Order: sequence, then C-alpha cells, then structure tokens
Amino acid sequence: MFVRPSTSLSAYSTSSLATTGDPATTKPVREDNGEDGLIYPPSRNNVLPIHEYKEAILYGVEAHHVLILASETGTGKSTQLPQYLHESGWSFQNTKKILCTQPRRMAAVTVASKVASEMNVKVGDIVGYSIRFDNKISENTVIKYCTDGILLNEIMFDPLLSTYSVIIIDEAHERSLHSDILLGLLKKIQMKRTDLKLVITSATLNIDALYNFFKTNSNKVGVLSVKANRPYKVDIHYLKEPCNNYIKCAIDTVMNIHQFEERGDIIVFIPGSEEIDTAIEILKSYDNNSSLYNSMYVLPLYSSLPHKLQMRVFETTPVGMRKVIFTTNIAETSVTIQGIKYVVDCGFTKLSYFNNYNGINSLITCAISKSSALQRSGRAGRVGNGKCYRLYTELEFNKMQDYTPPEMVRCDVIGIMLKLKLLGIHNILQFQFPTVPTVDSMVYSLEVLYSLQAIDDSCNITKVGEYISLMPIEPRLAKSLLDSVKMNCHNEMVTIAAMCAVDYPFINSKYINIESVTNKSEYLLECIGRFVQNEGDHLTLLAIYNEYVKNGCDSKWCDTNCLQSKVLMKAVEIRKHLIQMLRCVNEFHHLSFDNGAQAGVDSVSIRKCLISGYFSNVAELKSDGKYYTFKGNTCVHVHHTSVFHRFIGILPQWVLYNEIIHTKEIYMRDVVHILPNWLIEVSPFYYELKK
Repeated sequence: MFVRPSTSLSAYSTSSLATTGDPATTKPVREDNGEDGLIYPPSRNNVLPIHEYKEAILYGVEAHHVLILASETGTGKSTQLPQYLHESGWSFQNTKKILCTQPRRMAAVTVASKVASEMNVKVGDIVGYSIRFDNKISENTVIKYCTDGILLNEIMFDPLLSTYSVIIIDEAHERSLHSDILLGLLKKIQMKRTDLKLVITSATLNIDALYNFFKTNSNKVGVLSVKANRPYKVDIHYLKEPCNNYIKCAIDTVMNIHQFEERGDIIVFIPGSEEIDTAIEILKSYDNNSSLYNSMYVLPLYSSLPHKLQMRVFETTPVGMRKVIFTTNIAETSVTIQGIKYVVDCGFTKLSYFNNYNGINSLITCAISKSSALQRSGRAGRVGNGKCYRLYTELEFNKMQDYTPPEMVRCDVIGIMLKLKLLGIHNILQFQFPTVPTVDSMVYSLEVLYSLQAIDDSCNITKVGEYISLMPIEPRLAKSLLDSVKMNCHNEMVTIAAMCAVDYPFINSKYINIESVTNKSEYLLECIGRFVQNEGDHLTLLAIYNEYVKNGCDSKWCDTNCLQSKVLMKAVEIRKHLIQMLRCVNEFHHLSFDNGAQAGVDSVSIRKCLISGYFSNVAELKSDGKYYTFKGNTCVHVHHTSVFHRFIGILPQWVLYNEIIHTKEIYMRDVVHILPNWLIEVSPFYYELKK
C-alpha cells in the first residue's frame, strides 16, 4: 500500500541564505537578566534543538534590525526564543516587553501556558497572553503572546509600538491577512524606531521573498537556519497508487497502525469538521471486533468544537489505550500534542476564497502545499522514531505548490483596508504589502466602505469609519451597532452583535450527555425550539442570551438546553467590551445599558437597524420556492443552523443575511425576515438607484 522513499524528514530541512554566527563560538552581546533583577530557574528541557543555537540567535538579534529564523518544526522556537531574550535583558519591567504573535487563539493560549510553566510563574504574571476578548496580562508581564489581530489593533493606539523591544512574528508562513499587514507596518515602524528588533520565524518560510522585502539601505537583515538535529527520525511513506476515498484510506491506515505498529499516539489530518465526524463514525463501525476500537482513545479537534472538548487532546492517554486524534489544520503549527508518534496526512485542506463580484465566501477543499506537508509530518518524532503516512503518491507531492496562497489574495480585505485608512495610509496602492491584494478586491472594499459611510468622496476615513475600525467585529455589524443608538434599540443590538461574534451556541447532538435522553437529535431540536423567534436568527440569538442571563449564567442550565456555556460566557464578555467601546464615542457616553434580560423587544427597529449595515445582503423568495440574492440574482439556500431551515413553516418573501458561504451548496447564514419598503426607508442611497 505504502512505499518508503530513501529520504526521511531531515531531507526537507530548510536551507538558509546566511547563518549569523556559529552556535558553538558566538557569545551573546547582552548577559544581564533585565532590570527586574529576577532570575528564573531554567526548568525547560535544554535538549531542545534550538538550545545549541541560543548564542547565535542572541547575536543575530543584537546585530540586525530583522532576523529571519528558518527553524524546523519541533525545535522549540515558539517557547524558548522569548525566554532567551528575556534572560538576556531585552525585557524591562513596565518599560519594554517581548511580544510573540501566533496565528491562532488556541496556539497563543497553550504556548503562553507552557512558557509560564517552564518559568515557574502563573499565566498573567511575567508571562501572559492576549486574544480577542480574553486577556491574561498584568503590570508585571514582560513576555506576551497574542494573535496577529491583537497586535494590529495595538498599532491603532500606539503606532510606534513603544512598549516593545523585540517583536517575534511566529509561524509567518501561515500568511494570514493580519500577519501580512503586520509585516508591512513593522517595516514602516522600523524606519522611525531603529531600536525595535523584529524576529520572523517559521518552519517552512519563503526566505528569499521575505529577505528581499525587508532588505533596504538602512535595514540590516540576518538569516539563521536552525537544524533540528533530532534524536529521533521521521520516516515518510507514500501510497503506491492514488486512493479514491481519502477518509476510508485514512481509517484503513489508522487500523493497520493500531494493529501492527508499536505503541504511540496517532494524529490524522482531514480537511473539515464534517469529514472528521464522519471518519469517527465509520471507525466505530469499522470492524466486528469491537476490542480494536475500544482500545483506541478517539478524539476530534477542530475550531468549532466546544473548548472543553478541544482541551481533551492534551490529556494523558489512558493506560493500555492509543490516542487517535482526527484534526483539521488547526494542529498543523504551534500546538504540540505530547505522545504523537504517527501522522496520517490525507493531503487536503479547506481554504477560503472570496468572490468580489457576488460577495460569496467559498470554502474549497484543496490539495495542501509542500510546506504544509512538512509541518504535518513534523508532528511525529517528538518522543521516539516516528512515521508519516501520506495518503498520496510521491509524484503528487512533487506537483504540489511550495507554499499555501496568502489570504491577502483570496479573502475579503474590507477590514484591513479600513485599518490602513485609520493609520493614515491614504494611498493604499503605494503601501508595501508582502503580497499585493488584487485590484478587484481593493475596489470592492472601498465601495463597501463608502456605502457604509466609513470613507468620504475623497476616500478619506470619516468619524464613522474611525469608530467602525476600532470595534473588534465585522464592519457591517459595527455600522448597525452604531446606528442602533438613533433607532433606540442599542441595548438589544449590542447583545445581538456579541452573539454574532461567537460560535454557534448549540452543541452537536452527539455530544449531549444527559442520561435520560434516548433520541439525542430530537432532544436537540426540542431545545432549539424553546428559543425560536419567528422573525429569524438574530432575534433567536437575543432570546437565548436573555434567557441565559435570567437563569444566572448557569452552566447546568446550558447543559440542560444543549447550549455551550463557554460560548455564552464569551458573549457576555464581548457585550461588556462593546458597551465600553460605545461609551468611548463622545455622542454615546450618556447611554445606559441593562444586563440584557429585559422583557419588551422592538423587533422592527432591530431589523431596520440590521439593514443599515447589511443593506446589500438581501434575498427574495421567487415563484420556484427558492431564494435569490438581490445583488447578482444568485440562488441561495438557508443554512441548516437557521431557524428558517426547520422551525418556520411559511418562509418570508424577503430576508436579510449576515453572510453567504459556499460549501456543498450556497448558504445564507444568520437570516432575518424584513419588508421591502424598509430597504428604501433605511438605505435610499442604494435602493433608489436600483428601482
């Protein structure tokens, strides 16, 4: 079934343009331990590959403005590098800090927790993290982990990032919207702040492109290649022939590993959550010999999974069992799960592509890149000799792209364009992007921002635009929230905005853990039906939140009603945060808000308020019984999570939606009933032209 090439993981090592200093001879320029006077016992494992490069790294940071660290996965760069810099005096309490960005929230939290543990401190003291709507930092924090988006927001308030001495952009190969914008902004900031050091790390970085991007007459750029020198090797195995069904092939491979390979946990990379759930169900019924499945500790891992269930993958494997984790690319970088010895890589991932002509966001299953394949195989070989089973041929691997296409050329850039406007970058075409977005995407973004009154006729940012850009929610939703004040429904809209900013609140029926429930699917529908509002999803979300508050934010009440307590708790925090931001607006400082559990709700005002932000997101029910978008006349379906999918008998003729996503079909998400005359009343500038 599989063939083993002559090369192992070490064959894919990243080569450098230049290596700054020899690890054995180079001495660090700074040897003090910082002005706080504290010396932390080195509880971390000094056999990590990056340790022998410590002095070379410190020299590279001291001698260059930008240090590009090409480090293989598993070397310890995410956890050890900030500690090396702290011990060498690059952090000064209350004046200068070390910041390390992560591409995902889970990575920021788990890496910060690990570093705090290694330094024998609590998270939020010397070491902390900041992610959207969740901060664990204090006045003592000198090593801070955060997501790329959080750092971008900090630049809004402190354009020169004056509180940081070193900024580490970790996992830069992910090429997210925020990380690409950060690289462009940090290049500009270093022109003003020559003392600011920038370290860019990745296991699979396009070094040439990044080196050329930062290299200027005034900028010294160094490149250091960190070889893993692993005590354990990872053998790569390919299929002899292509497989027709990667899910079935993955399950067959897992069963063969479990039956014939020595002990060690397995991680299986599959594109999406639905495929993962399907694979686990198939695995359960795979063989009549149930003892095989019963000796496996099977766990899913994907972003929409409840937090409590996500954390189970980090638990110790039960004695006598083998842990098998089915995951998306969420576990591809930064997140290290102990005990993994075998990797099964299906060779596919889901990427988001935004269509600027019809506003449809398509989630497309694509072949991974060579860099992603390298990252996945690197999950093995941490605790012993590992194996990576690639469910594709070596010929197919050689045909793969070297790198995953950056989000900048395939995603909606409205929010990014507005942030650049707020930072005073008026001519966006002249901004130095690592990868330039398409002209169509920039034109579309400016058109939407103009229709939201965020920019004026000269494309300069307006007061409304400033307020929208500072809110950590989608620009259209932020516009609706701002307009809710004059429509006298701000108390309800701030709740709806908070609920729209979190994950779907109901749990998957298979995770219902109530002994008295026999039919889990029917019970879930019964629970959802308790909150359904005929007007649509936004009013239903409002009802869920109000009932949650009325019941004292009780987690047991959430379990009884199949709701995710963690999601609703997060919505409470987001609501508080949005209220604070609204009160920062001069005209709104007098506003009063209750706790969200009020009785009377003016649904008409709320729906008109939603139109003020989402006026172009409208669909009409035609004579064939299907919805068609007003803009583009695209046939769309109601998403299965919408109350209109199951609970409303007669569908309304006109609806408004938050977004359209294209998976198996084209779906509208977060749908609400509106009347057509409201469109002309609220947004005459758009609809009078269309009559």
